[in-house]
Amino acid sequence: MKKIKMTVAGLIIAAMMLPFCACTSKTAVETTDPSDQLQLGTGESSADATSPTYDLSEYSFDSVYGSQLINYLEHQYTFDGQEVPLDESNFYFIDAFVELTTYATYGYYPATLEGYIDLSAEVPDGAAEGINTYGDFFVTYAERMLESTLIINKLANDQGLTLTDEMYAAIDESIEQLRTTSAEPAGMTLDEYLQIYYGPSCTEESFRKIMEHYYMADVYTSKFIEDYEFDESEIMVPNIRYALYYCPSDSYSDEEIAAQEALAQGIFDQCADLDDLAVLGATSYTNGECYQYGEVTVQEGQMDPTFEAWALDPARQAGDIDLIHSDYFGYFVVGYTGLVEISDDAKSQIAVNAMSQYISDLIDNGTYQFGTDQPYEGASAVDTMNLEIDGEGDGQATDETVAPGVGTGSVTGSKALDVIFVILASIGSVAIVGAIVFGITYAVRKNKPVAAEHEAAPVKKKKKKVQPSKSSEDQED
Repeated sequence: MKKIKMTVAGLIIAAMMLPFCACTSKTAVETTDPSDQLQLGTGESSADATSPTYDLSEYSFDSVYGSQLINYLEHQYTFDGQEVPLDESNFYFIDAFVELTTYATYGYYPATLEGYIDLSAEVPDGAAEGINTYGDFFVTYAERMLESTLIINKLANDQGLTLTDEMYAAIDESIEQLRTTSAEPAGMTLDEYLQIYYGPSCTEESFRKIMEHYYMADVYTSKFIEDYEFDESEIMVPNIRYALYYCPSDSYSDEEIAAQEALAQGIFDQCADLDDLAVLGATSYTNGECYQYGEVTVQEGQMDPTFEAWALDPARQAGDIDLIHSDYFGYFVVGYTGLVEISDDAKSQIAVNAMSQYISDLIDNGTYQFGTDQPYEGASAVDTMNLEIDGEGDGQATDETVAPGVGTGSVTGSKALDVIFVILASIGSVAIVGAIVFGITYAVRKNKPVAAEHEAAPVKKKKKKVQPSKSSEDQED
């Protein structure tokens, strides 16, 4: 099977870009003119390609990420009887903070006028046991990321896995790039530069070790995927041809729903076989009636419950055509074409999910001792954006809620995040960490909107979504 290609080098470069971008803006009220923004990690800037000088004298570790994060850093953790270097725990907490700030930027979490997630805000009722504020959520999220990576590295070491010469060379190159494109233009040594963004004890040596752990996570994940044995039921799944007439029950009127039902019924009545469904669905879409059409393979637990239940019915036979209704999406005309083998990418994702579950079980079972004896004081309240969270409203800032100099529709004016939103946990093997903490994230980010393949109507407040393949029209392009 095809292995997932890991791109940790890109992840490390992204990690290096974040701090430099952060230093280009102190507050949310400063200008966000793109001409002032620098693209680091490429060796060039928008102002000059000859290493200009940057003044970082006003920046310190205590304030570079705003006023709230500092209370959550510099906590001593232990893992499997050993102290975790502060530089490493700081790195993962900063990583998590930036990732969650990304969601705040799009309105899924509350945001401060400083341009970051508001850690003092209360989470929605019933989000997760023991999580009362976004600061509590943040700690749980960051700890799980950190512990997951520590476990993965221990398992890799136990198996005798090692980095390749190419990986070590990539680490050397990344560190040198950080030195020449960020530290030296600021008139700093690399250690001085790292200490602004990752803590007073961070050095080139300790940062290199963090990078090595990222790469080792890739090595272990690749090996896990390579060795994973699939059950036949995992890779042979139903293939469904469909046409969707969109009318979610919670946002369409009775008249609109009835009109969509009539359109779906008309297509269903004309379908003598699966070929008819393909042609009629495409024609209906071209006529502006059908919201989506195409084919999709159905894996359990990934799609709309009604759609999935029909597809996975043991009595289903090739050639079956039906009209079904989903409260989330509306009316589907569906046809069963038979079992098909999933793609190599889908197989890889199954293996990654299995690894995620394995690591998650090790965490939940307390297989390794992990934690800190230092309590968290929590975040002080600061000025915040006036956004509606938890699915109410459109999740966008308005003219009344935006600080001067911040574009409407963005909840951050910090160039740290306007230039590039770094989500380290979504690149390479560290995606496994994101998968492990997904349950926590989903609990707090509930009702996050999802996008549709064809934008015929907005999709709101849906927890699950049918994931169609490209429509016939797209496939022809």
